Amino acid sequence: MSERRRSAAQRARWVWWVSTVAAMAVLLVAGAAWSQDDAGDDGAEADVSVDAEADAGEGAGDGEMVSGPILGPAPTLNAVTGLYHTVSAQTGPVGTYRLALFAQYFTADDVVRTNDENTRFIGNLGFSVTPLEWLEPYLLLMARSNSNTFSSPETVLAQGDMAVGSKVVYPVDKGLYVGGDLRVIALTGAGSTTFDLSAASVKLSALGTFDATELDDPAPVKVHLNLGYFLDNSDQLLPEDEAGRKLIPSRVERFAQGTSAFNQFQIGLGVEVPLEYVTPLVEYNLGILVGDEPAELCEDQPLECPSSAGFGGNPQTLTLGVKGQPVEGLVLNGGVDIGLSSEDVQGVPATAPYNILLGLSYIFDPTPKVITKIVEKETPVEVAPPMGYLRAKLVDETTGKPVGGAIITYPDGDYTRQASDAKTGEFRSYEVSPGELRFIVEHPEYKTAKIKRDLEEGENTLELKLKPEGETAVIAGTVKTSAGDPAQGVVKLTSAKKSYEVALEGGKFAQTALVGTYTVAATVPGFMTAGKDVTIGAGGDVNLSLELAPRPAASSVTLSGNKILIEGIVPFDDDNNLAEEAKPILNQVAAAMFENPQFLRVRVESHVDDRGPKAKREEVTQKRAQVVLNYLVSRGVGAKRLEAKGFGSEAPLVPNTSAENRAINQRVEFTIITNR
Repeated sequence: MSERRRSAAQRARWVWWVSTVAAMAVLLVAGAAWSQDDAGDDGAEADVSVDAEADAGEGAGDGEMVSGPILGPAPTLNAVTGLYHTVSAQTGPVGTYRLALFAQYFTADDVVRTNDENTRFIGNLGFSVTPLEWLEPYLLLMARSNSNTFSSPETVLAQGDMAVGSKVVYPVDKGLYVGGDLRVIALTGAGSTTFDLSAASVKLSALGTFDATELDDPAPVKVHLNLGYFLDNSDQLLPEDEAGRKLIPSRVERFAQGTSAFNQFQIGLGVEVPLEYVTPLVEYNLGILVGDEPAELCEDQPLECPSSAGFGGNPQTLTLGVKGQPVEGLVLNGGVDIGLSSEDVQGVPATAPYNILLGLSYIFDPTPKVITKIVEKETPVEVAPPMGYLRAKLVDETTGKPVGGAIITYPDGDYTRQASDAKTGEFRSYEVSPGELRFIVEHPEYKTAKIKRDLEEGENTLELKLKPEGETAVIAGTVKTSAGDPAQGVVKLTSAKKSYEVALEGGKFAQTALVGTYTVAATVPGFMTAGKDVTIGAGGDVNLSLELAPRPAASSVTLSGNKILIEGIVPFDDDNNLAEEAKPILNQVAAAMFENPQFLRVRVESHVDDRGPKAKREEVTQKRAQVVLNYLVSRGVGAKRLEAKGFGSEAPLVPNTSAENRAINQRVEFTIITNR
């Protein structure tokens, strides 16, 4: 190449490059100035002072909270936010927009073809905006210049290529984002200024980002993954022969214009480490070539087509770079693409062994800025006056057991009522000045107590014994299983006016109760309820001993309306006394009586069939009913809760016309007469 032609090509490159940089610088400066003016007009910058009290005696100071900026989403080579090639599934804050200029430079000998000298410049001017938290549209203008000693003309310029696209994102979970990117690329071709619509290409990508800086235990790491398909129609820019067939370009021409005969399935993986002021990053990008291999493209050519070249023929690069934010809004980029392709293939531009990347972008954020300052002030330390409080425990005067649920009020102050702890009976008074403290203790089961107490500074303690309301006695006892083991469960004491519930401790219980008649029922999982109906008078303490029998797998007793129903019959011997087989059923009837103390009166009813004299039938049924009543009383059921009646054969269930029917009519029933 002559020195004159080389000089002209160099001047053309430098004129284009300097013009583009100058235009970008003007836009950045003008945009930054407009952004600052707009912020000033709207009062966007606010100075917020926060007072911080200092200990008395320390000097006052004036400091400002300052920390280095951590760079957020910044533009890629293709205008959309991300790294250099890999797109992020995040976007900037709503309302922000970005202007970016990127340059790529490569020069080497014997790369595109043997004995050549090649120099390539690529310039990208991009704009993106975030109008919604999930949307980022963008615009990219591209220009490229390639000079090669075997090219004719030696310098090939392509100006005015454009790409428009839009990215959508969605936050899946804390630190995890997914999204999609759709990009349409319009090409003009070498030496042309109009778009060739037949060469328009489309790229569709799925995006994923893991941002560890947002986790509860954050780390300065972000990982980005892109999976996309690139429908590349750039070969439509190639000229045609007289028959209308696309001419096959040389390796130099294809590298200069960046055209490809194949589509690509693209994979991009990027990792960045956002630190204060600077963010180092690394990317790996792979394009797997797909598409038909026409015979005219692959036959009698110096290079193999992709299917013959193997994996090494696919375009792949490793990118090392760094981006920084020296001042707020201004982002500087520097990096290098390292070509990893091991084979040159037919129909695809050669992968440069390296590609220098430089970038300059500005992020416009119209959001009002708030500067927070900490202003320390010397504040005198006020010494609190001495205070005292009472920690009291309420107990039953008779048993010494804690009394929970008592209400404590303070007549000498506007204090909220308190309640003693349900388990410990304790309460803690409000803090007051040392001196006399008056309070009132009220509980429905105890007499009201009005207390005066002289408090000293700090904690004061008191055990207050409450007197039961009315005459009382203690119901105590032991509960064991049929194997003799102490039972663990609860005991319920129920009367017409009052009920208590106490937990078994080591198989024992004790409860102070108002005088009256109580149904005592011990309930333990896996066992039938055992109990006793008792009447206590003033000072007439009762001590019971209850034994629990295992609960049968299937119950023979159910409740229905005003009936206690039993499954089966109550058998008697020849003397109309209970047979042993009857006792398990009647034990379940007794358990039902203890579990339902509201059954105040239950009638035991006995029936027979029509055989024998009437007087005899009535005598037999009355005796049987009484025998059952006596057994229930022996199990602890109060005699006053029961009555016995023999009905003879007056109320058959079925006609006495057969042995089977007569057996049905031989029965014992339990009817609830009075129910509380």
